Amino acid sequence: MYSPVRDEYATNTICGQIKSMETTLFRRCLGIPFYKKLLEDVISYSNIADYNHLIAYSEGDLVLLDGTVFESLVNVNTETPVVETNWKVAPKFTNVYYQELWDNFLRYYLGYMLIYSTVTYSTFQAGAKGVVQMKNYQEVGQSTVDLKTLNVWKMNVKNDALDYLDNMKDYIRDNIAQFPDLFDFCGLGCSIKKSRRIGFRRNNGYL
Repeated sequence: MYSPVRDEYATNTICGQIKSMETTLFRRCLGIPFYKKLLEDVISYSNIADYNHLIAYSEGDLVLLDGTVFESLVNVNTETPVVETNWKVAPKFTNVYYQELWDNFLRYYLGYMLIYSTVTYSTFQAGAKGVVQMKNYQEVGQSTVDLKTLNVWKMNVKNDALDYLDNMKDYIRDNIAQFPDLFDFCGLGCSIKKSRRIGFRRNNGYL
């Protein structure tokens, strides 16, 4: 949802990576104790019914759509939750600063890095004949990219993710009083060298 891919992107390789990606970030950067504090602050939504287009929802009603909890902002709400004027994504944390950290930085960093980590498995898959390049075209004029083009695309995704990480570090520094567990943070352990951005350009008829 917060990554640079379309809705139909295959998610089967993502689910197993989420916990590992989160743990790796905090182990290397923000510390596991802070990770545990965030997890303890997560709002637990239970018994939330799936969105039903036949129901007119009231302000404050919660619904579940595609794995996301939405909160109705108006009464007699008959719009689908994707209409942002009538709905908002329900908060993830009780702490407003944790929520802001999530809304503006953390969810995008994790989303981009999850795609960076898994897109190769979606493009090149292993089966009975070993590793094969996927060739299932679903739209006219599309084909699976070659490995070189894929790596260029991945590197740009990773660099964008690291921009979110740098901005998150600045946000924490500016609000350090709200993050007492991170007084010794100051960017230590988060310095990941960015690769030079590479643009797509034509070369002998190929991208």
